[in-house]
Amino acid sequence: MENYKWKNLALNLRDDCTEYQYESLRVLGENAAVVIHELRAPLAGIYAQLQLLERGLKSALGPQWDERFSLIYGEIKRVSNLCDQLMILAAGKKGECLPVDMAGVCSDTVALLRAMACSRGVNIDMNIGTDLPLVLGDDSQLRCLLINLVSNAIQALAGYDGEGKININLERNDQGLRLMVKDNGPGMGIDIMERIFDPFFTTKSSGSGLGLPLCADIAKSHRGELTVYSEPNQGATFVLCLPAAAD
Repeated sequence: MENYKWKNLALNLRDDCTEYQYESLRVLGENAAVVIHELRAPLAGIYAQLQLLERGLKSALGPQWDERFSLIYGEIKRVSNLCDQLMILAAGKKGECLPVDMAGVCSDTVALLRAMACSRGVNIDMNIGTDLPLVLGDDSQLRCLLINLVSNAIQALAGYDGEGKININLERNDQGLRLMVKDNGPGMGIDIMERIFDPFFTTKSSGSGLGLPLCADIAKSHRGELTVYSEPNQGATFVLCLPAAAD
């Protein structure tokens, strides 16, 4: 009986923390939406003027400036992506709600990211089950979720001593679908796992700390759940469970 009480207490604490994380994301998104709206116009203006400047000065500056222009474009894109992520948080459950084929989402994501993975010595293996149900939700948000998970796995394997591997597995479960993204990278300890879905928490020097919180928020808005399993030096596995669309 005592063990049962402690187990219930642990589950309640976990649920309370999860709800707090989701509420923090919601407040963050709503407050950021106004600021992001004001940022988009000048950001687009900077990008356009930079293109004109590059075309006008390219012959005079020489090829040694190509890398510097690429760096500036990259930073503009990074800020733009951050704005996109925050806007999705602000939108919350306002996305489309249509039948989505997650097998297609998986195939498209792998096709999109395979070149980047190969350039970093990472192999992606995908296993898609048969007779899979559709899920109900926003196709673009679910694609964003999977792209984030796979991109994170590729980055985690950067500098890996050996062949980096990512396994993507999509299968039917009792409620609908279970999607697993597993890598054989450095993994993480419990201290990092406890904070991995917190807004702005990151272990990467160039990370925004919004990718995984965004994934968790998208999962929740689709009546699903995103969890992580990992140990140091044992890789990481992210598991997304989504309910099937009603027939």
